[in-house]
Amino acid sequence: MGRLLILYLFFALRSRLPLYHDDRSQTSRRFRAAVLRVLRDKRTPRRAAQWSARAYACAFQSAEDVRLFVAACADGNRGGFFNETTAAGEMPAQTGQRVFAARLRQFSEHQHPARAQTPEDVRPIRTLVFASAPPSPQSLAQLSQCPSIVVLVGHHHGDDLIFNTLAASTHAPGAISRRNLIRDNAPAFSEPEKQIADLCDCVAADILDAATSTRSIARALPEFLAADAAQHLSDVFYRAAEDANALLHEAQHLSADEQLVLIAPPPSLAKAVSAVAPEHTTVIVLDGVVDAAADRFAQSGVTKLEPLHPGARPLLRLFRRLQRRIDAALPDDHIFANGGAFIAADRRTGVYRRAGDLAMEALSADVPTGLINVGAAEPAPFLRSLLAPNLHAAIHAPNLSETSIFAYNAEIALTQSLAAKTIAGVSASALQDVLSAELHRHIRAVIGCHILQKRLSARLFDTPTTLLLAPGFNPIGASMARAFQANKQQTIDIQAVLISEHPRYKAPITEHCSVIDSFSANIYTGQFGVDPSRVHQVGSLTLEAELADADQLNQASIYDSLFRGRHASGNVVVYATQPLIPLDDQIAAARALGNLVRDDDSLSLCVKLHPAQPDADRMTIVSALTDSLNTPEGERWRVLHHEPFARAFAVTDILVSYFSNVCLMGAARGVPVLTLPTRVKSPALTMSDMGVATEVADLADLPSAIHVARTAGKEHSTGSNYMQHNAHIGDGQASTRLSALVKATLQR
Repeated sequence: MGRLLILYLFFALRSRLPLYHDDRSQTSRRFRAAVLRVLRDKRTPRRAAQWSARAYACAFQSAEDVRLFVAACADGNRGGFFNETTAAGEMPAQTGQRVFAARLRQFSEHQHPARAQTPEDVRPIRTLVFASAPPSPQSLAQLSQCPSIVVLVGHHHGDDLIFNTLAASTHAPGAISRRNLIRDNAPAFSEPEKQIADLCDCVAADILDAATSTRSIARALPEFLAADAAQHLSDVFYRAAEDANALLHEAQHLSADEQLVLIAPPPSLAKAVSAVAPEHTTVIVLDGVVDAAADRFAQSGVTKLEPLHPGARPLLRLFRRLQRRIDAALPDDHIFANGGAFIAADRRTGVYRRAGDLAMEALSADVPTGLINVGAAEPAPFLRSLLAPNLHAAIHAPNLSETSIFAYNAEIALTQSLAAKTIAGVSASALQDVLSAELHRHIRAVIGCHILQKRLSARLFDTPTTLLLAPGFNPIGASMARAFQANKQQTIDIQAVLISEHPRYKAPITEHCSVIDSFSANIYTGQFGVDPSRVHQVGSLTLEAELADADQLNQASIYDSLFRGRHASGNVVVYATQPLIPLDDQIAAARALGNLVRDDDSLSLCVKLHPAQPDADRMTIVSALTDSLNTPEGERWRVLHHEPFARAFAVTDILVSYFSNVCLMGAARGVPVLTLPTRVKSPALTMSDMGVATEVADLADLPSAIHVARTAGKEHSTGSNYMQHNAHIGDGQASTRLSALVKATLQR
């Protein structure tokens, strides 16, 4: 109990101080876990249990937390206490506790779910594992008897921890592997991906429609800001929904000689997975609630919830606390008073961080320029980062229980919206618990972005001409752009990567768009409907920086480090992989290229993995090439992963890839580019269509395509057609063109 009190004091202090370091920490989760341990302990006095329940009500975040609370009460034989807790008036009328009590009333005493009981034992057969949380020791004990385990990896941030935990528990080497759930079941440009993207857009729009039906919210949230908030919510839902959708598709193709184990799954998703799995197949739930009562609550309990009205005081308290944090994180007023250009960049994402830095470097000599980080805080010494203001941390302020009532009311609209839709052949209500958790986790950020727009707009009032540049879409950057626009200030979107008809790419909200090439300009004007006069072909700052880095490298030293000093008398083929391509396709391509190198002593091979791919992909490709070439890595082949691409490009004679930004580097330097076949649907506009590359329709045609690429001169390179329409690519003047665009825009 003493440890619980210390945790509570730390939790309460943390929720009130304007701290920024790791502001989305596990403080609240650890406190809730400590409370549950107290409630499970049958020796805990009744008064202590009552105090713990009230404290837990202030810290809960989602419906799943309510289920865990009910399960803990069942474990501690606190049925009578549970009923008293749900009675009206037992909980104080604080906002978070009111929401918690309203949820608890959905249960009756006979609906108490027992702790996770496995409906049947895990059998010693091939086992697919999808984990929403690290497995318990009991689950590990059951899984350790499986001869083969495949961990299904999605977007979940704990996948590496889960994989390593399972790997440490198995005894036979090679008994555990991982497979990308998204690449195999809902890859880019596929119909399942489009369906889930459309579903997220529709559900988010329904929630905002329900919110703006309230007159007070409609007045505070104009139509264009409501659309921004809906887009923000849709992005919040997308990755979690994509995981769930891919899991449903995986379950539909489960075979009789394998079993699917779900670890701590959301109950509504567990039921749907069991429903879509073929007959005579096994779906097992570990570390989760599986009884019928909990299942009924997951499917229909939320529909019985009635909207709660928070009252003016809690809302005022919430807005004031968020305003204080946002004001502290925003630049000082005197910075805006001087006018100039401001770059809103996500500095935790590599390509956008570099794009922001390069834009800053390009503009600072001609225009007063400032850089605003709209991403999570960068790693820094603890004491400095503890109090260093950061917009992302301020907006994702933790432990504001007042936001729970917004999530509670929004969840009613969420439930109604999902009930009217289907996904993967089942009711979209399968996503209820999944999206509910994301809603509770991110609702404060949606509110925070709206407050940011209001606060920044007030700061920009009656200031000299200023300009905001935004490399890539970011909800915080979008809110800042709206604030600039509200004060008749200019905004420019900087295209940092190639775009396509991918359903998550949306029209920029800025007045002007700096694009890479003519094909991007056509997408902005045709697909997005942007006025052609607002689209400016500037080029790519990051691509030119990569080319400059490659040009400065010493080829002899690169050969020495990659191939142990063996200078290829013929050509070096560089194969640039992409994370969206199924690993089987990557392995097949690597083997085909390895066979070419094995049979032709004048060829060398360098495989460059995308930095976003897991280390396991590198190990798999290294193993495949070792088998094909029968030589150790470094003799005539090398696999690079986290190294800069410029290091591989410096020695590239032939570039092989799919639909990658690096293909433009080949076109800019006259390097032949080949694109490989994959079972993943390609964008409507391929590199071949753009005139950048020659398409290899079948791996059997790869040897002849390599031969043609080796014998053709630069004047006949694959990218010559592209460069005729985009001569500016790689000319080193992108920064000059961007600077001219900024200066011209500021003078308007």
